[in-house]
Amino acid sequence: MLYAEVGGRIRRWLADGTHPRTGPLGVSFVTGIVLILFAVGSLAVQPVITGVTIPDVSMKINDVVTATIFVQSDSATVYTLNASNTAGQKQESLTISVTSPPPADQDPPVITNISHSPGKIWNYYTCGADAFTVSASVSDASSIDSVSIRFRVVKGAESGSWVERSLSVSGGNYQITIGPNDLKQSMAKYRGLVEYTISAEDAQGNTSQSGKKTIEVGECLL
Repeated sequence: MLYAEVGGRIRRWLADGTHPRTGPLGVSFVTGIVLILFAVGSLAVQPVITGVTIPDVSMKINDVVTATIFVQSDSATVYTLNASNTAGQKQESLTISVTSPPPADQDPPVITNISHSPGKIWNYYTCGADAFTVSASVSDASSIDSVSIRFRVVKGAESGSWVERSLSVSGGNYQITIGPNDLKQSMAKYRGLVEYTISAEDAQGNTSQSGKKTIEVGECLL
């Protein structure tokens, strides 16, 4: 988007206006003043006015009012502004400075420092820890929308179902604790290994996924 801030003599043409109405190429005011914006040049694409702002205050003739006209971005930088009402018509050339918006973030989130604790768990608590906590650092140029973990139990040649859970922020990192009920969602009688990956998505929809990591699950015979 680019915008023109109309000033000087052009502003005085708006002095009778009170409430704007917008159209594809022109702007009409209640008192009958019409503004039309044209691009200059034989190859210029005529601009489309997407919005106009004008102070919603009482005005009288010869008051100075600043209006802002929003148009779709195009290649033109010089425009002719035409203002008319029952008293006649005026035209003025104005130059619009186009400031390109910063490019949208197209880089995926960066996932680092993935770790889990403890290094081994058991399929029954009487033998030791039966849950593990995964932690990861995630950074991005725009805001982070979500961070999740996908995991499954692998027991020899048998692989369980993939299960997905969301991580939450804790101490500046993203963390989650995976316990017996979560692992049973992958495989009812689990043991062997747990494979997992971390995925992240930013506010622009860019996604990234870590490499696979594993944690051993011992079989408790007690």
